[in-house]
Amino acid sequence: MYASQRGGDSGSSARFLFAVGDTIYWATREDRTGKLGQLDGPGLMVVPGAATECLAGKRRMHESRRNRVFSIVGPARTLDLEAASEGERHQWVRAFTTFTKRSDA
Repeated sequence: MYASQRGGDSGSSARFLFAVGDTIYWATREDRTGKLGQLDGPGLMVVPGAATECLAGKRRMHESRRNRVFSIVGPARTLDLEAASEGERHQWVRAFTTFTKRSDA
């Protein structure tokens, strides 16, 4: 799966997401290499919009961009992501919400 991560003032950078068990991983390359990160479940939450501290602090973010962002929140860290459109964001949020419910069961 692919989404982009909000990255400071320089814009966004590509993140390729994949899941193993109840953990969500991301990499900077499609072949799952490059800079890696992970969110360990269970207990992950999916939050649409600019609700996290990092995204809420982006005062200059245009409203249309705020409708494309969402976050996956874990106990120890958060992954803030931006989809190409609001519709795509809804799809991502639905998919990750289903994933997190399954991993918490």
